[in-house]
Amino acid sequence: MGLAGLILVWGLLFYLVRPLLPSSDYAVTAVFQGRPIQAKLLKPLCISGLYYVHLTDDETLRSGYRLIGFDPNKKLFFSPNQYVGPLGIFYVHTDQLGGMDVTDLKKQSAQMATEFSSTGARCFNDTLSVSLTHRRVP
Repeated sequence: MGLAGLILVWGLLFYLVRPLLPSSDYAVTAVFQGRPIQAKLLKPLCISGLYYVHLTDDETLRSGYRLIGFDPNKKLFFSPNQYVGPLGIFYVHTDQLGGMDVTDLKKQSAQMATEFSSTGARCFNDTLSVSLTHRRVP
């Protein structure tokens, strides 16, 4: 495979998937079953207005909470599909950037309420609470 083939493959992959990179646009606070847990804010490469909160605590992973999507422009939290590629890099498919609205999930235990304000947003249920606060204007 020559250089042209490599560029073609890379371009096709970039068209189909977007890696999730760390972002500092919002401060993230997450609480699981009453105790603070670690959470990272991620943003898809070359796509503005979408954020993903990656919950890294082992217990939350076992409970099925891994990634929560956030779109501040649409005032929406969503449960996206996530994928882990080589070297542990998280990514999303460009045709699946969104997901199921967290207030409309099928499993009653997974449904969440949402709150939005001028300084940030929050989604929560009896088990998990995720808050995002503006660090700078997105």
